[in-house]
Amino acid sequence: MCIGYKNWITKKGLKKCTWVISHDKLLDIWEKSTTYQTVRDELVQHNNLPHNWNKHDESIIDGFESHIRPFNMPDGNMLDPTEDQLYKYYLAIKKLQEHITKESFTLEDFLSDLNLDPPEFELTNEELKGHMDERRMLKRKLQML
Repeated sequence: MCIGYKNWITKKGLKKCTWVISHDKLLDIWEKSTTYQTVRDELVQHNNLPHNWNKHDESIIDGFESHIRPFNMPDGNMLDPTEDQLYKYYLAIKKLQEHITKESFTLEDFLSDLNLDPPEFELTNEELKGHMDERRMLKRKLQML
């Protein structure tokens, strides 16, 4: 479930939007991203990548997966993705999907494939802090196990 979104400005003055996603939903997205990695690896093994595929697409898929990887996995960050990260991830996955199925793959298809609805409202700072506190508590619990 997408809890909401939070707009913020980077140190360089760039505007960013983070989609705040529940822990369970992030786990589902992570599992789906590992499936996409497997598909990509099989296409690489058979030298059957899309003609417009490039190294940047590979780094986006790997980077997105490591960004949302669960805490109990090596180098797990379990961070909420930004809108830009989701869009770039979609573009890389779109190349794979269209190459495999030979059908168009829209952003709506991508979000429904992840079972994710766009956030409808911006979180207040207090709501975001509560969400991050829950995430930190979960991380501590997993580290203790």
